Amino acid sequence: MKLLSLFLVMTSAHVVQANSKFEQAYIDLNKNASVYCSYNADAKDKFLKRVNTTVIPHKSFSSAFETSSGEFEIKVSYIDEEVKGELIVESISVPVQIERNGWRYKTNDVEFDNKMIKNAKVDLSTYEFNKLFCQIELAKAKTFNITEDSIHINIHPHPEYDVRRASNPNVQKYLDQDFKQEVILLDDYHLKGNGKSIEDFFENGYSNLSRYTSLSEPELVFADKSPFIIGPAGHNTYNINVESLEVVFTGGNHNYCMWNNARNLLDAALVSDTNSVVNFIYDTEAIVVQKGGMLSDLSISRSVFKKSNLLKNILNNSSLKERERYLNGYFDYFAESYIKDKKHLFSEIVFNMSGIIEKSKKVSGNGNKKLTVNFIYKHNE
Repeated sequence: MKLLSLFLVMTSAHVVQANSKFEQAYIDLNKNASVYCSYNADAKDKFLKRVNTTVIPHKSFSSAFETSSGEFEIKVSYIDEEVKGELIVESISVPVQIERNGWRYKTNDVEFDNKMIKNAKVDLSTYEFNKLFCQIELAKAKTFNITEDSIHINIHPHPEYDVRRASNPNVQKYLDQDFKQEVILLDDYHLKGNGKSIEDFFENGYSNLSRYTSLSEPELVFADKSPFIIGPAGHNTYNINVESLEVVFTGGNHNYCMWNNARNLLDAALVSDTNSVVNFIYDTEAIVVQKGGMLSDLSISRSVFKKSNLLKNILNNSSLKERERYLNGYFDYFAESYIKDKKHLFSEIVFNMSGIIEKSKKVSGNGNKKLTVNFIYKHNE
């Protein structure tokens, strides 16, 4: 049985001042490695969840995945100055040949021999490994585990995101609150591990991989317990382990990095065993935007943007038509474009928007999960 054509893409006191944690976050980032996998669109059952990643410095890294059929693991090792890949499923180990192909690492097709199939405890064909795409992620933050029902996510508090410091007073108010969980996301080059030698990672932990130096240290004060992790453009991964979740967003940018991060949170919610409600809270006085958004509807006119990039001021300075286009564009992306390829993961999702514009949409799928997603804006005219 043909198993897998695996593409391995190198991707990348109570309070403290940011500078005591800032540089260390980037140093730690360069020591991280994992494997990301997803099923192709034509797979029968696309449920796939990365449940664990283990890094043994200078020796190996591996990621374990849960599917509807069971679990499997992909391991990358450095043995006698040679990089070797391995897929482990049902106590069977299958070599994965890793070859360099430009800035990608690609493996040959591999096959289970008849003896392996005979000794397997389950029908290995149910895993549909031949429809699996995987890539290596080097110098990318570890998956963040959400274990509490309320979390504050402060995205990119670098001064360059808010040169007028308009959001700082209100962001600091949230940082001063005692949230059950809080995480600070710093920016960096996205996929900065691309093209780097995998041998260099094993030998040196990318000690020579620099960060995006155009971004300054935050000027805010953070709780010592709140971790700093790197989230380029909001591209973080999460595991969610609570029944209902309230996410309070601050920072920016609402129409790019925060938008990306909300997508990744919903990705985690859709494969969570327990999650049924996700509330996204946007305080427009604690969030900034950029002029060009990820979608055309999320872009801001020059005349409005030059006055202020605080989300509250953007909305107040926009015409009613522009405001509705922006907010509806944000909502419609999640309720339409984002969710259309994920219907195998849920039976019903209800999307709601409130606070400025009231809107609701129910989407039906062919999975089992029922989920409610609320986009809640805290806004004063």
